Amino acid sequence: MSNQDKPLLDVRDLTVAFGAGESESQPVRSVSLSLGRSEVLGVVGESGSGKTMISKSIMRLLPSGGRIASGSVWLDGTDLTTLDAESIRRVRGARIGMIFQEPMMSLNPAMRIGEQMVEAFVADRRLTPAQRQTAMLEMLERVRMPDPDACLRAYPHEFSGGMRQRIMLATALLMRPELLIADEPTTALDVLIQKDVLDLMIELVRDLGTSVMLISHDLGLVARYADRVCVMCDGKVVETGDVATILSSPSEQYTKELLQSLPARDRGRQSTDEIDTNKPVMKVIDLHVEFGRRRLLPWLKSRIVRAVDGVDFSLRRGETLAVVGESGSGKTTLGRALLRLVETTAGSVEFDGDEISSRSARQLRNLRSRMQIVYQDPFSSLDPRMRVEQIVAEGLRLSSLTGADRANRVRETLHDVGLSPEMARRYPHELSGGQRQRVSIARAIAMRPDVIVTDEAVSALDVTVQARVLTLLQTLQERYGFSYLFITHDIGVVDQVADRVLVMYRGRVVESGNKAEVLDTPRHPYTCRLLEAVPRLEKTTDGGFRHSNMRFDPPPPPDGYLHDENFLDINANAGVLVHVTETHQVAYTEAGERAASLG
Repeated sequence: MSNQDKPLLDVRDLTVAFGAGESESQPVRSVSLSLGRSEVLGVVGESGSGKTMISKSIMRLLPSGGRIASGSVWLDGTDLTTLDAESIRRVRGARIGMIFQEPMMSLNPAMRIGEQMVEAFVADRRLTPAQRQTAMLEMLERVRMPDPDACLRAYPHEFSGGMRQRIMLATALLMRPELLIADEPTTALDVLIQKDVLDLMIELVRDLGTSVMLISHDLGLVARYADRVCVMCDGKVVETGDVATILSSPSEQYTKELLQSLPARDRGRQSTDEIDTNKPVMKVIDLHVEFGRRRLLPWLKSRIVRAVDGVDFSLRRGETLAVVGESGSGKTTLGRALLRLVETTAGSVEFDGDEISSRSARQLRNLRSRMQIVYQDPFSSLDPRMRVEQIVAEGLRLSSLTGADRANRVRETLHDVGLSPEMARRYPHELSGGQRQRVSIARAIAMRPDVIVTDEAVSALDVTVQARVLTLLQTLQERYGFSYLFITHDIGVVDQVADRVLVMYRGRVVESGNKAEVLDTPRHPYTCRLLEAVPRLEKTTDGGFRHSNMRFDPPPPPDGYLHDENFLDINANAGVLVHVTETHQVAYTEAGERAASLG
C-alpha cells in the first residue's frame, strides 16, 4: 500500500477512562475509525456519545482525571499516544488544528486577535515577525474578514459570532495542518452564517489538502459536507460508511432512530380546526423598538438601532406562529416586546382586546400569568439554588390556589411534561439538557397562559431530544389551547410545528403567510436564501433519506407594488417594494438576485 493510500488518521480500539476501580467510567469504548487524505469525515451522535472526547484524545487534551486506557491514535504513521509532552506540543497547531464549538469561550477576551493568532507560531521559529504578520493577514483575507489589519488590533467582543468563528478558522489553518478537527463549529450560529462559515471552511481545506473531522449532531449538516459518516452512541461506533449509503439504507436501529427524529411536516398538526379565527388573542400594530440614544450635540452621531421596525401581525387562539430570520433580525426583541420585557418605542400591542403597550407595571401584573416565555438556554434561566418543584411553583404564588392545590398543580404539570415525581426534588444541575428544557416548559404552562413565547427553545438540543420536546409542545397545545409565538432559525422545526410564518430581516417582516405558502413558494429573495441555506434531508420512496439542495427563483414583482424608501439595509442602492394582501405580505428588492446574495 502506497503512502497516499494509507489513512492520514487511524484510531484503533481507543478507550478513554475516568476514575479507577468501581468508580471508573469509560465515555469512549473500543472506538476504531479512520480518515483519508483530503477527506471529510462526519462524526454524529447525541450529547454524551463520546464525539468530543475522541477529538480531545487525538489532541491529547483530555480533561483532568481522564486518560487513554487502551488503544492507539496514528497520524501519518506516528502513534500520538506514545509522544511526550514536548513532542505532542509540536504536533498541535502545526499538524493538527482544532475549531471549538463556542469561539467566544476559546478566544481570550483580554487579548487582541493578533496576539492570539501569533501563538500558532510558537513552535515554529523559522519565520521572522514580519513573515508571521504577513501570514496572518493573508489567512484573514482568505477567510474574508473585511479589514484584516484592523482585525489583528481588535478584541474578540468587537466581532459577531460568525466573524469570531472565521477568526478561529484562520487561526487553526495558519500553519496549514494536515488534519482539522471541527467540534460543533456552527451550533450557536443561524443557518445563513452557518452555511457561509462551513462553505468557506471546506473551500479552504480543499485548497490546502487538509483532512477534516467534522463533529456534529446535525445529520443534515454532515450530509451536505462530509464524504463519510461515523455514527456514535454511548461511547461506541455503531455504524460507519459513505454518507449516501448510510442515509439511504442505515443498518443499525440507532441510526434509523436518529433519521426518524428529524423534524417533518407529516408529524405536525394536520388540521387547524382548533384555531379560533374570529378574534386574535394578540394583535400587533406598527410596532417599533429602538435601542441607543439620539445625539446630544449637532456634531455627534446618533446611535439608534431599530431592532423592530413597523411590524404588524395577529396571533390567533390555539395557533403556532413561527418567526424566522438570521441573528440580529429582531426576532427575540419582538417576542420580548410583546411581553413588555423590553419597552416599545411606537405602535401598539393588544392582548385579548386590551392595549397593553402603554400600561404600567402594576397594571400588567394581573396579565403576566397569561403570557409566558421559554428561553433558549434553560440552564441560565433556571435558578440553580431552587429545586424543580419550587421553580415550577414560583409563578403560582400570586394565584388564588391554596397550598394543597398548588402542590397538585405542580405534580400535574410535571406529569404533563413527562417528568417523574422524583425529579421534583432535584436541582437544575442534576438534570440533562432535555430535562431542564422540560422544567422551563413546565414553569411556563403551570399558570395555564393564553400565549407562550418560545425563544429558540429547541435549537441547542440533540435531534432525538428535540423531537420529544416538539411533540410535547404540540400535545400541550392540543390539551390546553395555548397560542405559541415560536421564535427560531431552524426551518425544519418550523415545517413541523407552525401554522403560519413571519420572516424577519433587519427588524422588518419581509414575508408572511401560511406555512405552505412561505416554505414551498417563497416570494422574497431573503426568504429564498434562508431556505436554500438549510441542510435538508428528505425521505425517499423506499424509506431511506437523501440530501437535497433547494433552489428558488422568486418571481418579479407585479404591477401596483409600492416603493418603500425606509428599507435600504439590504443594499445601499436597493429599495424595497411592498404589497400587502389578506394572507401574504411580501417585500421585494429592486436589486433581486444581488440582494439575495448579501448577508
